[in-house]
Amino acid sequence: MTDRKHVLRARTAVVTGAARGLGAVAGRLADRGTSVALIGLEEESLARLTRELPTESYHWHVDVTHEEG
Repeated sequence: MTDRKHVLRARTAVVTGAARGLGAVAGRLADRGTSVALIGLEEESLARLTRELPTESYHWHVDVTHEEG
């Protein structure tokens, strides 16, 4: 059986809307060793969350409803 806690180690997850409620998902992923790419509208909140995560993580200000963006 695979150790479920480490299945996500050395992988990268993209979390949209991470500046709000989904930030908790980003934290849980990072706790399991996943690098996290955060995208959303609130750049300051994304930056703060990026600094708080225990894994290599980055953030981008993106509006997923804007097709050209």
